[in-house]
Amino acid sequence: ETYPDWQPLFNGLKPASLTATPAAFNTSWKAAPLVTAGPFKFKALDKVTRTITVERDKKWWGDKAVLDTVIFKALPQVAQVDALLNGEIDYMDIGNDSNALKRARENAKISVLLAKAPVHEHFTFGRQNPAVVGDVAVRQAIMLSIDRYQIATAIQGVVDPKVKPNNNHVFLDGVACNQDNTGNLGKRNIAAAAKLLDGAGWVKGSDGIRAKGGVRLSVRLGYPSGNDNRRDTVLLASAMAKEAGIELVPRLIPSAQYFTLANVTGGQFEMTIFAWAGNNFPISSSSNIYRRGTAQNFGNIGSAAIDGLFAKANNILDPKKRCELANQADKEVFKLVHSITLFQRNNVVGVQKNVANFGAFGFTSLLWEYVGFKKTK
Repeated sequence: ETYPDWQPLFNGLKPASLTATPAAFNTSWKAAPLVTAGPFKFKALDKVTRTITVERDKKWWGDKAVLDTVIFKALPQVAQVDALLNGEIDYMDIGNDSNALKRARENAKISVLLAKAPVHEHFTFGRQNPAVVGDVAVRQAIMLSIDRYQIATAIQGVVDPKVKPNNNHVFLDGVACNQDNTGNLGKRNIAAAAKLLDGAGWVKGSDGIRAKGGVRLSVRLGYPSGNDNRRDTVLLASAMAKEAGIELVPRLIPSAQYFTLANVTGGQFEMTIFAWAGNNFPISSSSNIYRRGTAQNFGNIGSAAIDGLFAKANNILDPKKRCELANQADKEVFKLVHSITLFQRNNVVGVQKNVANFGAFGFTSLLWEYVGFKKTK
């Protein structure tokens, strides 16, 4: 059988000693990794300072690492920008932290670097409340009621003034096969949303929220605590959907137990927000999300057409044809509103200006052996 995305099969190779027995796999590396395969090897773990130190591995078969050691330090997110500005750390992932971004940009010793990341934010529908979220007309109307451009600008605009909504589940911006597959669902259209709901029998009540057969058009929309951007996204979407007679009820869930309390992996939720992290093999990885019966299709929303198109795309070698098939599948995914794509995240980092070959990597890989410090004049 043909399998075009064969390269990732070699990403997770493990030494035989680690996989010899269940006990070895579960506990043998608990204190420290016993085998390494990169330019650095484990040196020390300090639980007091919360640091892990790795040192240059003389047995590394590739180019000799520039640095002698690398120290990884665990810090709360709120403390990282101060540590960066004070020179205590050389790098931090700024993400969407507008305060950290502003302070880093104002510091002459810090470089703020940005790259498109293979990560996209989205709303996903689950299996609870099937009388509402199981209705494709409702899902389509929710998407039409939301101004994704406004949400993208509000959340990502401070980082990337040119931000736009993500219009492809499979191929993100920066990937050759990217195209807009949203069809007539891509732009906010309250009139079109109302027409869909009218046709499906959802009638507006005295409070402006629609109902059908005694069932209120109300959907609980979960979001994690401690994440202001996702909170703001949910609140914006809730206000927008109300104009179409749709009630999106924000549901705050403790972030530490987000996927368990919301039962995301079990699909026992109505609607929720999180991000998918992609890779350089989007067709094979996406098929596990959008085909029916797969573990990552939490709402099990799909069709025979989607299943068949992904199956074909994953069984031929012609890259152009694979792109065409995957984009055809994505158009079907959008028609069913399996999920609502919002925006693609940026990889935004702050780095000391004297650090070389380290920063925002986006879709590329970090080569640790070439990381170092710039020579002073």
